[in-house]
Amino acid sequence: MSNPVTSQGKPTAAVISWSANNLYQVQDVRIGDDDGNFTMMFGYLDTANTSTTEVRVENIPESFVADGYDLIVYVDGSNGSRSRVGLYEVVVSGREPVTKFVKDGAGKSFDGKFVEADTATAPTTAADGIQGNAIVFRNMKAREFALLAKGEIGEGFNRAPINGIQIVKLAEE
Repeated sequence: MSNPVTSQGKPTAAVISWSANNLYQVQDVRIGDDDGNFTMMFGYLDTANTSTTEVRVENIPESFVADGYDLIVYVDGSNGSRSRVGLYEVVVSGREPVTKFVKDGAGKSFDGKFVEADTATAPTTAADGIQGNAIVFRNMKAREFALLAKGEIGEGFNRAPINGIQIVKLAEE
């Protein structure tokens, strides 16, 4: 995988790696007619009922670490008529993991708008989950982290897709 770039297109020394059960695509997301958001939301790293997807980011630039950053995780799977709740966890060495849950609702596909789902409380059923397609882990200051995703609750198969991530520096240079 190529190294990430800043919003100005400048290369960074950060390194991203990932492992997933499968690569998959959303069946009803249109692509090719936008600024890249539909294209990003079309494909995703997929989990199975018993697997965990991991995205590892290392060597985050010191300017991001010093000022802090938000990690945005974009999520939308091909779930058709089934609701599914994914568990997303950021793990930083020496710290307690931060866990959030998001529901990929039945019949809901990316429509061009990002909706943040922000809850650390696990729902009891998929219907009880907070619907969204973006999760924000705020005010991070780690040089490296692992993002873990696993299906928590689902109608049918449990899934926790990752379509993309974005690291947003809190203070501009």
